[in-house]
Amino acid sequence: MLLRIFCCVLGSFLLAGPALAQAPAQEDVVQAELAKLRKQAEELQARVQALQDKKAKADREAAEKYMREFAEMCLESILKGDPADLIPLLNKEARDLRRGSSEKETEQKVALFQYAERLRPKKPAASYKITSAITAPDLEEAIFRGDFLGKSGEADKVATFVLRVCREKEGQRYVIGLISVSSN
Repeated sequence: MLLRIFCCVLGSFLLAGPALAQAPAQEDVVQAELAKLRKQAEELQARVQALQDKKAKADREAAEKYMREFAEMCLESILKGDPADLIPLLNKEARDLRRGSSEKETEQKVALFQYAERLRPKKPAASYKITSAITAPDLEEAIFRGDFLGKSGEADKVATFVLRVCREKEGQRYVIGLISVSSN
């Protein structure tokens, strides 16, 4: 009888052994699968971050390019002798500042046109050169500095300019926040 009890206990252990050994194996499989999924999630997060960085860089480059093109258009207008064309591109603060305190609309327009005429270099300019361009980190504005050049090229500096291109608060379009031309 003792032998029979011993055989039953031994048989139970032998039958239960694989079942007991199988539970940790399943747990290891689950842990391995979980580790694999975590690794895939980290890889996906890294790819998403790389795409976001790439998009941010492309957006920044596009905004900088647009602001430079806008500045060049303004400078071309001054070169052609049409600085009055810039009046609609002035931001509201610049227009109000240049109008003065006059209440009459015609006097305000005259003041703006007089301001625009002062933007024309005293000596004739043949070209311009942007010597520095600084863009704000938030891409809300950029400042361009440079020279108007005579017919002889860089040796013949006629005037210097500072042009601030900024984003309008209301319309989110780019406008001229400041333009200053100093003849030499």
